[in-house]
Amino acid sequence: MLATPISATLAPFIVNRNDTALARKVEAIRLPAASKKSQVRLRFNHYGSCGWEWAVDNIAFYDIAPTVSAPAVGANIGLNFGADEPSGSSGGSLAATNVAGVVPQANWNNLRGNTGTNTAIVGDSGAASGLSVTWTCPNTWSSTGRGEENNGFPTGSADRKLMTGYLDTDNAAGVARVTVSGLDSAFGGAKYDVIVYALGGTAVNRYGAYSIGTVTNIINSAASPTNFVQDAGVNVTDKGDYGVFKELTGSSFTLIASAVTPFGNGTRAPINAVQIVKAPPRLAITQQGNNVVITFPTSVKLQTATSLNPTVTWTDVPGPSPVTVQITGTQVYYRGVPP
Repeated sequence: MLATPISATLAPFIVNRNDTALARKVEAIRLPAASKKSQVRLRFNHYGSCGWEWAVDNIAFYDIAPTVSAPAVGANIGLNFGADEPSGSSGGSLAATNVAGVVPQANWNNLRGNTGTNTAIVGDSGAASGLSVTWTCPNTWSSTGRGEENNGFPTGSADRKLMTGYLDTDNAAGVARVTVSGLDSAFGGAKYDVIVYALGGTAVNRYGAYSIGTVTNIINSAASPTNFVQDAGVNVTDKGDYGVFKELTGSSFTLIASAVTPFGNGTRAPINAVQIVKAPPRLAITQQGNNVVITFPTSVKLQTATSLNPTVTWTDVPGPSPVTVQITGTQVYYRGVPP
């Protein structure tokens, strides 16, 4: 085995062992049977035409790492909690072919019970993701079939099943906690979004504070929703059945759901599902001194207008991202549209 790359200078000296070249040679000989062995015995024989000298010098052994499959970078990963609800019937379970979620995907991982750990999480392709998930909460419950009917998604649909069972909190210190680890294997260090689905058995006092790290979203669903609506996460006035934690990084995160919020006690803070997706390109605006810097993906065209009046004319902004605009005190609006 060679301890150095085979450069153009070295290549002429690496030749077949039974040639007639009278030159100094460096040879790499693969010995699979010697791999990982503490002792190896070699025997050298001189066989061929007689030369003036024959010698062996500087023998070294090196293991070559086996070829492994690259991780499925950017695969969407869906975690369907309370899959055995309602009441152990598994009415909230999804078949591998069922496509559900605000980011539609198949191969949701059905997770049962109020506590557990699963190290065999798959991505949307059905391939192993390398992730593991641990969850704990006081109880599981259901948005339908438990004497409370608050699930307006179409009967028999995959989305209705996804929003059926959930991790349930109590109205005090009993929180729901979900920890996901091994994200580097699935996303290769890229940023990802975490989508949290929340729909309780009733819309009356079924809201909570959902936190990952220092970021908290208040999610409060409307009664019997029929489709997915994003909650802005600001307070209990804005409503929706899912919230988004954007552009997270790191190999793990912990989601904590609590019914105790700065806006009152929501009684329950359900977690029906968690979906992890690769963060899409986004338009971003930052201030640098007396300028505003606008960054946008190549998939959109940047436009500007002086008001949000429905009849206003939007004007294309020339140039690629980023665009730097001087702050003048005049009100200006920007948007990204398909090119």
